Amino acid sequence: MYTAQYKSTFNTVWTAIGTYSAEGQAINEALRKKNSGAFAARVIDRSGNVVYSC
Repeated sequence: MYTAQYKSTFNTVWTAIGTYSAEGQAINEALRKKNSGAFAARVIDRSGNVVYSC
């Protein structure tokens, strides 16, 4: 399981976009959110490790 999250501004907390079974799908959703104006986006795995950040 992978969770995609984003921040709308520097001072906000991470907000979940969704949970996905495939890493690639989670990364695509994180990129979509980042490209639509989010300050930052990331993907974390089941253990809480960041596997992608933009």
